[in-house]
Amino acid sequence: MAVASAALSEGTITPETTVNDASGAINVGAYRFGDWKTHGLMNVRSAIAQSCDVFFYALGGGYGGVEGLGIDRIKKICRPLWLWPSDRRRFAR
Repeated sequence: MAVASAALSEGTITPETTVNDASGAINVGAYRFGDWKTHGLMNVRSAIAQSCDVFFYALGGGYGGVEGLGIDRIKKICRPLWLWPSDRRRFAR
């Protein structure tokens, strides 16, 4: 939900933006990023409700006409929510 919040607040998507998870995966070069099932056409509400990985992959990195947030904008939203540590060494043990 943090990535969805970031994409909405950054204006990269609207509540009506859709991503078509027609294959249940995103292929990037030789890498396949799979979903737990094929969902079909998803908007942000249905993607959250059905836990559609492909929708969130698209939000993070860009895919299917959706501009990806990229790591810097994801950090900007997640850091204040304590979802992105400002100093990773605190968590290393």
